[in-house]
Formats: sequence, C-alpha cells, structure tokens
Amino acid sequence: MIGFKEETLHFDVVIVGGGMTGLCAAIASARHGAKTALVQDRPVLGGNASSEIRMHICGATANMKKPELSEGGIVHELMLSNKRVNDSYNFSIWDAVLFQAAKNEKNLTLLLNTTMHAAACQDGEITCIECYQMSTEKRLLIHGKIFADCTGNGTLGAFVGVKSRTGSEGKAEFNEPHAPEQPNQDRMGNTLLFKAANVGHPIKFIPPVDAMHFTEEQLRYRKHSADVPKEVLAKASENEIWMLFDGYCQDYGYWWIEIGGESADIISEYEDIRDQLVRAVYGVWDHIKNGGNHGAENYELVWVGMLPGVRESRRLEGDYMLNENDVLGNRIFDDAVAYGVDLLHGADDAVLLVDERVQHGLDSLAVGGHGDGSGLDGFLAGKLGLIGEQTVDADALAQTLRQQLARGGVEQLILQGRRTCVDDQNIHKYTPFSEGACIAPEFPIK
Repeated sequence: MIGFKEETLHFDVVIVGGGMTGLCAAIASARHGAKTALVQDRPVLGGNASSEIRMHICGATANMKKPELSEGGIVHELMLSNKRVNDSYNFSIWDAVLFQAAKNEKNLTLLLNTTMHAAACQDGEITCIECYQMSTEKRLLIHGKIFADCTGNGTLGAFVGVKSRTGSEGKAEFNEPHAPEQPNQDRMGNTLLFKAANVGHPIKFIPPVDAMHFTEEQLRYRKHSADVPKEVLAKASENEIWMLFDGYCQDYGYWWIEIGGESADIISEYEDIRDQLVRAVYGVWDHIKNGGNHGAENYELVWVGMLPGVRESRRLEGDYMLNENDVLGNRIFDDAVAYGVDLLHGADDAVLLVDERVQHGLDSLAVGGHGDGSGLDGFLAGKLGLIGEQTVDADALAQTLRQQLARGGVEQLILQGRRTCVDDQNIHKYTPFSEGACIAPEFPIK
C-alpha cells in the first residue's frame, strides 16, 4: 500500500486560515523578516471575500453610505491592486490578485489545499500542527515559534483546549445595556449568495434541486423586486422599510438568505445548513422568476455558491473580553497597542484601541479578527522578546507602530498573552511520522 508522503517544515510564524485576516497577517509577518507559513484549506485565498463565497469588502464605507471612507493598511493595498487590473470586480481576477500578493513575499510559504487536523503543545506553547495537503497527498508536520489562529472558527484554539463561547452573555455578566436578560444561543447564520445576469431576452427557470417554496407574503419584507407594493409600505415599520430598500440585488444575491441551524453548535451543523441553503437559494430565485412579476424576466442565474459564508461560530476567551461598555464609552486601555475597526459591518465610525490582553490564551497563540495586521504581532513578540513575558518594551513597540501607521495603518495588533489557558492533557495529539498512524482526536472538542 502506498502511504502518505511526509514532510517536516519549520517557520518563525505559522498562520492557519487564508481569509483576509490570515492573508494580511501573513504578508505583514513576512515583510518584517519572519519566515512565515500561510496554511489555507481552500484552493483560493480571501475566505468570505473569495470567489467561492463572494462577500465584497465593504466595512469602512458601510455599503457606500460613507463613500469618503476606506479600509487602510494592507487591505487597502490589495484593493488598489485589484482596482488597477479588475475595474469590474470579477471575483476570479480578485482571487488572482490575492494569490499574487502572497507569492510576491519572499519570506512567505503559501500552502493551499492544506487542512490542519491536529496540534500539539509543550509547556503551555503550541509547538506544531499537523496538516494534510489534498492536492499533493502530503502529510505535513509544521513547527513554528508563533501560531496565529485566523481560521474563523477558532479551530486551532479549540484543538489545544482554549476556552471558547458561543451565543450571547446575559446582561448580568458584563452589565451591557443591550445584552439579553439571560444568556442565549441566538446568533447570525450562514449564507449562500448567487449572481444573475440580464441576457436581454426572456429566459425560463426550472429549479435543479428540491427547492423551498416561498410566497409573496413570506418575503414581503425582503426586497426582491424593483417595486414594493404600496400596501406593504403602508404597514412597514421604519426598520422594515430600511430592510426593503437596503438589499435589492437581482444580480448579486441576498445576504438575508441566512440559516443559523438548530443546535448550540453551528459548526457541527455546517453541512446540514449548506443543504438547506441550497434549497433556499433556488427557492427564492424560483419565486422571483415564477412567482409573479419581479422584474427578472430577462435574468439568468450565472453562478450560485455552494460554500456558505460564515458569520458567527465560536469565539475564544482571553484574559480580558471587550464588551459593549468599552465600545460605547470609548474606553482607553493603559496597555493598548493599536487600533482596530470592523472590516465586515462598518461599525458606524467606531474606532477601538486594542488591548494587548484582549485576545490570547496561549503563549504562542495569536488570534486574528476583522483586521489586516494581526500577523505582525507574532513577529514583534519574537523580535522584542515578548513571548511569554508580562512586560512590553513600550518604546520599541511605539516606534514600530509609528512606522506601520505611516505606511497606511496597522488595523489590529495583538501581542502574545501573559498566562497559559491550556490543559496540556486536553489537546489533539499528533502521531510521530515514524509511527505512520492516521491521526484522530483523542477527545471531543468542548
């Protein structure tokens, strides 16, 4: 029997997850001289912004409600590169722009089609991850000094036992004014988008799957037609009217085709949710085409996603958890090291200083969010001798930050944490190559 080809790799910084955060983190790390690996389980980069899902980057402009604003730093650099060669925003070309940006960095090794399936710790630090690269049938053991979890699901953190949460905390925990009275598992769901094109003549549509059936009454507050019936407008609240006129995109798809699952674990339901979303997407289009006059007679589907975009799953705990009061009060932390803005939703001009305690949980683990510089933390932590330390060389850090801000802005910088939150016995263990055994988690993720 032919076994897997095996390879052992060593890096300064290992970033798991090739979405926008992971890519920007990898570029930042590589540009600062760190030997960096970017591990991505898909064939393209960009995550939710890739051609597989097609959620465009629109946070700063709030869907062009604030056209004078823009993302900064490496995200802005990538968007400018895309504008030069891709004025019509073809997502396939955007994929190529991101791919080339990674390939341009001499210190960056890009590992596409590579899935992390195990991790190991020693003395409270992640030492290596084990991956399988589907395209080459390689089993990769990847060692690093710093690991960044940019998976979106906090998968690396979960593998090594970092505590996590889902849903919403109750009001009593942080005294947040808009929190629910009791904790709950309410959450945003997953979405499939589609693209339709006007072909200039009438075209029929027959659903290729067992599509869901929707009525005009069920979709009355979801804009799916050029015109909204007057009787609907007369009864709609202010928020419902906003919904009606915010999401009309016959040629792009609808963010509101969203399913959140039925259990507390949206990750384990991903495949089932995908199946439901496929039926829902084709059901909505069937209604648009065959359920009345919606102005789509000449429109034809040219693309329908099969990889749902994820909004919310688990979030890893750190020494300090940023809460609503910090945001509303514009709290300034004494040990803040950078600032961050929400690149996904556009947080209504909210700019937050990022506390170096906010996200960690493991001496060698960084956590990426909606930022474009989260990989810089790993390099700086090593460069300034901060790994596992409780002190920060403030002068050196400030100097580096000034250099970065002058070049376009570090949007998120999170240094390594102070204490270990990992049970060394409660991890996914890897089997040494010499044993040649398949890897399987020895315990269920909690």
